[in-house]
Amino acid sequence: MKSLFRAFDKRHVQYLLISGQACVLYGASQFTEDTDLWIQPGARNLQAFFRAMAQVKATVYKLTPPIRPTYLRKGHGFHFRIGDSYVDVMGKPPRVGEFRSALSRARRISTEWGNLVVAAPEDLVLLKRTNRPGDYEAISNLVRMRVSEDDKARTLYWALSNTFDIADLREYAIIAADILRRWPSRPAVRCLLPLRSGSTRISDLRIRAAAYELTLEMAHLQEKGRRYWKPVLAELKRLQRSNQLVPEGTPVASLI
Repeated sequence: MKSLFRAFDKRHVQYLLISGQACVLYGASQFTEDTDLWIQPGARNLQAFFRAMAQVKATVYKLTPPIRPTYLRKGHGFHFRIGDSYVDVMGKPPRVGEFRSALSRARRISTEWGNLVVAAPEDLVLLKRTNRPGDYEAISNLVRMRVSEDDKARTLYWALSNTFDIADLREYAIIAADILRRWPSRPAVRCLLPLRSGSTRISDLRIRAAAYELTLEMAHLQEKGRRYWKPVLAELKRLQRSNQLVPEGTPVASLI
C-alpha cells in the first residue's frame, strides 16, 4: 500500500482516504480489512489513477462495472486487489457533496504508508450513515474526537446534530447550555430541552426519551441507506447479466 500512495503522489492522483481506514487513523475505529478511496471522477484523474494502479500491478476484484467516468459519477464502487490487500474506489459516494469541497476540508496525516490525504471527520460522519449498525459507533467516536479538539459553539452544535451516543449527547447538551443560543431541531436534542445555563441535571425520563429518538433516527438512516443502494445494485445486476462487468483478475494495466 505504501507503493500505491507513492504512485498516487507521483502521478498527482486526486483522492481521499475514506471509511474504515480513515476512521482508524482518527482513532474512531479499531480495524478494517479494506482500503476505501474517493477519487475525483474526471477523465484525466481517472487516467492518472489507472497508471498508478498499473504501476503497483493491481488487478480487478469482484463485481466491478466498466471503469469509466459515467459509472464513477453514478455512485458505483470499483474493487481492486494489490497483492494481499483490497482497495475499494468510488467517484461519488453517497450523502456528501462534491469532491473539490471535501478535498478542501481534508487533512494530511502521516502514516506508515506516507502522508495520506484523509477525508475530514465531518465528511466521514456523513459517509458512515449507512445501513450497517456498527458504523454509528464510529460516527459517535468521530464526533467525540472533534469535540476534544474544539468545543466551541459551532462544533458543539454539529456534535449535537450528529452523535448517536446518548451519554455523549447529554454531555454536549450540558456544555452547550452555556454557549448555544439556537439548538439543533433534532428530535433527540429536543427531548433534553429546556436546559438552564449551568445545569448539570437532566431527568432519566428525558434521557430515555432522547435515547429512543436516537434509535428511531438510526433505523431511518439505515433504511435510507438501503434505498440509496437499491438502484445501484440493480444496475450492477443488469451489467452482470449482460457480461459487461470487468472480469475478476483483469490487470489494471490492460485497461489503460
